[in-house]
Order: sequence, then C-alpha cells, then structure tokens
Amino acid sequence: MFTDDFFADPHGVYARLRAEAPVHNVITPNQQKVWLVVGHQAARTALADPRLSKDVTVAQRVYERHTEPSVRDRDFSQSLSAHMLNTDPPEHTRLRKLVSTAFTPRVVDTLKPRIAEITAAQVVELRKRLDAGVPVDLLDAFALPVPTAVICELLGIPEPARDVLRGAIADMLSIGDPARIDRASQTLAGLLVQTLEQKKSTPGDDLLTGLMTAEDDGDRLTGREMVSMAMLLLIAGHETTVNLVGNGMRALLENQAVADSLRAEPSRLPAALDELLRFDGPTNTVTFRFTTDDIDLDGVVVPAEHPVVVSPLAANRDPVRFPAPDALDIERDTSGAIPFGHGIHHCLGAALGRVEAQILFTELLTAVPELQLDDSQPLRYRRSMLVRGLETLPVRGRPAK
Repeated sequence: MFTDDFFADPHGVYARLRAEAPVHNVITPNQQKVWLVVGHQAARTALADPRLSKDVTVAQRVYERHTEPSVRDRDFSQSLSAHMLNTDPPEHTRLRKLVSTAFTPRVVDTLKPRIAEITAAQVVELRKRLDAGVPVDLLDAFALPVPTAVICELLGIPEPARDVLRGAIADMLSIGDPARIDRASQTLAGLLVQTLEQKKSTPGDDLLTGLMTAEDDGDRLTGREMVSMAMLLLIAGHETTVNLVGNGMRALLENQAVADSLRAEPSRLPAALDELLRFDGPTNTVTFRFTTDDIDLDGVVVPAEHPVVVSPLAANRDPVRFPAPDALDIERDTSGAIPFGHGIHHCLGAALGRVEAQILFTELLTAVPELQLDDSQPLRYRRSMLVRGLETLPVRGRPAK
C-alpha cells in the first residue's frame, strides 16, 4: 500500500481501509509484515495496552520473525536505541523520570521570549523575499529554521553542526536505501557523542548539560542513554514542529476564511491548533509495538508475537469519532485526538511543540497576511512512514486587503 499514491493522499487510502476494518495486515516498504491500526478506538486501545510492548529485546525477536532475511543485516547505530521509546515499565518509568527532571514546564516557559525573537527575525527575512517578488519555499524560509534553531539552542547543539544534523535526520526518517539510513544514523550518533564530550569540559545552561547531571535517588543516565535521549529529543523536537507548521499552513492557505477569522481573533488559535493537529498532523505512524499476547483491537484479534503500527493520521480522521473528518472545522470538539500519541509514551515535548506552533502561526498570520499558496508548483510529500510532511511549500505574496 505504500506507493506514490499513498504518500500523495494517505487520507484517501486510510478512509478506504477504515471502511473495511479498524486494523489491517500490511507489508512495509522494507518487506516487513505488520498490523496497521487505522481506527480511532483501536488506536487508543493499542497505545495504552501494556500487552503491546516497546521493549527492544521483544522487538528484536519479533522483528527477525516477520522480516525478510535480506533486510535484517543493518548497520544502524545501536548507540541511538537506548531511549524511552524502546522500553517498557519499569525501565521506561525510570528513563522518563530522569529526562523530566531536566525537561520541565519551567524550561519550556522560559523559552517563549527566545522563540518569539527567532520567529520575528525569520519573518523579517521572509517579508523581504515576498516584497521582492521572489518565489519562496515556506518550509526552507520559515518552518525549518525556526524549530531547528529552538531545539538546538535548547539542547546546546553548536551552530556548525546544525545543518549536518538536519540532513542526517531527514535521511533517517525517509523510505529508501537502508545503507543511506544507516550512514545517517552513524553521522548523527557521532555528532551527539562529540557534543556530549564537549559538555563534560564546558557545561552550559542547556538540556544536554541537564541530562548529564540529571539524578533521581542516585540514579543517572548512562553515556549510551544520554546519546539516545539526545537523538530522541532532537528528532521529536525538530520534525514534529516543522511538519505541523507546514501541514497547518497549507490547510489555512487553502481555507482563507478560516485564516482570516484567526487573524481577526488570535485568541482562537489554541483551539484552531488542536484542529490543525487532528486534520493533518505531523505524525503518520508511531514507532513499532509488539504483541506479547493475543489482543483484541476493536474487534480484530492480533496474535501474540506480531509487530503493530498505529497511525494517528488515520485515527484522527475516523468519522466514528470525528463527523465530517475531511473538513477543517476549528469549532469542532477535538477531544480524543491523538496527534502526540496516547498512554505512557505520550510525547514528552508536546507542550514545547504547542508553544512553538502558537507563536509561529500567530506571527505568520498577522505579520504576513498577504501570504498565499503558489499553485504553479505541485505539492509533494516526503516518502516516510513515520512523518507526514511536505517536501516544499511554495508560497507568494498577494495584495493585502
């Protein structure tokens, strides 16, 4: 099912699948057989059920059973795998608690002025190009640089490494040559190890330094765990916001009446943000889970020892939970949507993503009201099972009203 047509319009494919059943047996691009969850109720059940394991040892056993031998021999950096998305309680509880001591709501709150400063400066550059009549890719000119700068400053990633990291992350999340993904993982791991080594001699007021000193009753992160956690925070903090802004701005520019209403009443943006996350969120599927027992997912029984992939993108357009799901309606009740996951693995950085998105959307809507899609260029989405994101978002100016 993972064809060009799917990546161009996954919503249409998911709608056809949901009409047949909430869960389907499919084959991924690397020839792995998985159960794909597309129904809303089945997705929430799967994400909260402890019989769906994230433990890396369970994963390895099930992975080898359901994957073609030709794709098992990989050189993916194992130093990136010791994070909380690859664990179950009590190890998951331990890791999340340690990271939470460094990544607190206070840390997110103190970032707001700096996010606003970075955003305002980027808007100035965007306006210059629009006023000059230069074609602009909104992702490259705005949606990529702002979240990248924010998460790198939060973590303490030095400026020279940021472009390399961004390219490595993009390669790791793509569908394509496994060797390219493996090389990207090695590049990312190497840069993070180097950065953490520098923090030992020159600690800073940043999250990586905080992770190195985080302690709970004498327990601390190991070196491998710090590298893995840094990778997780970097990817989640960068990719989610970039694609939320890209997908959300496309939706608003295609629904100018909604955009105009938000310009008139910016106080409505938090509720609108929830709907944008539901309508076309940044996560296509979450990372794999593995059944440790037979489990009933809304009427479909998935056997033990099988991999399961949940699609928030599909679940958030289930008409059983969200009537007229293909309509952008900022007045709708979005409770129950799962753009940041659900259960114990709910995204730790969701609060940061919301703060960033609200600042970015507010600035774009109010400071660049003439923005519109450049429909002379086709819109293409990245070939990725994990993320839902545009390759480019061409825009141009229009006379202000």
